[in-house]
Amino acid sequence: KKVIANILAAPGRVTVTDQAIHVRLAPAANRSERKAIQHLFVAINQRALVLPSDPKRLPLRFDLQLL
Repeated sequence: KKVIANILAAPGRVTVTDQAIHVRLAPAANRSERKAIQHLFVAINQRALVLPSDPKRLPLRFDLQLL
C-alpha cells in the first residue's frame, strides 16, 4: 500500500509528443521498490491506455524518472 501511495504522490513530468503522452515519475522508493514499480509500469504500458478525452488517442507511457 505504501509503495502505491508513493507512486500517486510522486513528483514527475508529463511530456506530450506526436507519438505518446509520457508520464515520468520520481517516487520515493528503495531499489527493490523501484524494481517492482518498473514491473508495474511495464504492465500498465502493455495495456495501451489512452486519455478518454484525447481525440488523437495517444498512448500513455509511464516510466521512472532517474534522480
